[in-house]
Amino acid sequence: MDKIRPYLLAGLCGLLLGAGIVGGCWIYRAGNDAATNRAVISAYQSAMADWQRRATELAATLDDVRRDARQSVELAGRINAVVTGYFSDIAKARTENELAVEQLRLAIDIYNVLRGFYDKGFNATPKTGATAKP
Repeated sequence: MDKIRPYLLAGLCGLLLGAGIVGGCWIYRAGNDAATNRAVISAYQSAMADWQRRATELAATLDDVRRDARQSVELAGRINAVVTGYFSDIAKARTENELAVEQLRLAIDIYNVLRGFYDKGFNATPKTGATAKP
């Protein structure tokens, strides 16, 4: 038994050393995988933050477009009311001069509607004396 004891001790040391190496490799790979996973998660979080920022920008743009569309519909309604009011006056014109005067009044009132729409400080009351009511 005395002859085998050093071999058993060497074998036991070899097993412990082998187990330590295998355990060290396992710990290294687990740490490496965790670092890789953290990098992937960080990349996903960054991409998610970018997409959320872009979604916020697009939502703001969509709100602007909706507001512009409502304003365009409102402006079209105002211009339509002015033009409709002038149809009878233009139809009543008997001469070229009367027709030109009515068309000029229509153009002035449309200009006033547009200026009143875009320049909020402008007083958009018709000054032409036309009978149309915008």
